[in-house]
Amino acid sequence: MELTKYKELIVEHWVTAMVTGVFGLVIGLSVTAFESKASDNRFFLEKQAVTADRVALSFSIYVENWRRIIKLKEYVKLTKSPPTESQISQLKTYVEQRDRARDKLFSALDALHLYFAEQTSNLAVEFRLWDESQSTKTTSQLASIAEWQKREIIILVAMRKELLK
Repeated sequence: MELTKYKELIVEHWVTAMVTGVFGLVIGLSVTAFESKASDNRFFLEKQAVTADRVALSFSIYVENWRRIIKLKEYVKLTKSPPTESQISQLKTYVEQRDRARDKLFSALDALHLYFAEQTSNLAVEFRLWDESQSTKTTSQLASIAEWQKREIIILVAMRKELLK
């Protein structure tokens, strides 16, 4: 009988060890999956934050250069005299800076489609369409700077809401 009890104890310990091992494996795999998911979420959130920063910076420069262009043209119009060489040079600089900022802004807005929800992406599309309509207008026909800033803020607020979810 002692041999039977000894065999039962061995089987009992073996089963206990096996159950503990399987349980440990399941927990280990679960923790690894959880850590992987958390890492993916952090990576995605970081991409969203970088994209939001790029959009905010590019938007700011873009709108500021539009403001400068409009103000300079309004000033020249008010003086009722032809623009000076200095004013023409300054205008060219503002236009070049605006165009570079626009390129950066649009590439940053394209990234919205990768990292932000459809609603926010749609705001970027709407802005681009609106901006295209502005590019064919004369300075006096352009929307006010307040309108540009309003559109900027709508997109920035939408991105911020997503980042804070």
